[in-house]
Amino acid sequence: MRVGFQIAFNRINGLHCAKRSLAVAVLVMMCIVYAAACSRLFIVKPIGTYGDAIAFRFYDITDEQPSRHNIVDLYVQEYIGDGKWSSVWMLKGKQSLEEIVYGQRYEGLTEVIPPKALSLNGAYRVFVSDLPMFEPAGGASAGFAFDTRGNLILK
Repeated sequence: MRVGFQIAFNRINGLHCAKRSLAVAVLVMMCIVYAAACSRLFIVKPIGTYGDAIAFRFYDITDEQPSRHNIVDLYVQEYIGDGKWSSVWMLKGKQSLEEIVYGQRYEGLTEVIPPKALSLNGAYRVFVSDLPMFEPAGGASAGFAFDTRGNLILK
């Protein structure tokens, strides 16, 4: 009798473990879906030529016209080799803008790292975050460099 009870207990316990594992898997999947739904992408497009103004223009994914975004941070990094990047300019704060020009100051955005001169031979990337009032936070990034004539090339 005792052996039969132990076998039945082990089967029930195993069933509970399977249900618990399934519940944990479902919870993890729900967290992943929630995290994905709580962020939003937009587009940042670097434009300009070396030696002139380099602008970072913002677009919604579904729109071809520039759009205003409540920018909370922007940073530009230069590739320094061996998979490493160095920040060459950083802004933090909050300001609604359609574009940001490299090196310019903006009300509502604090310059955390002052702009360093860009190099004709450098490889760069820009990261931007926004925080709209009624939508999830968003982010955008782009890579760029310059050709030998100074034309900006998207990477």
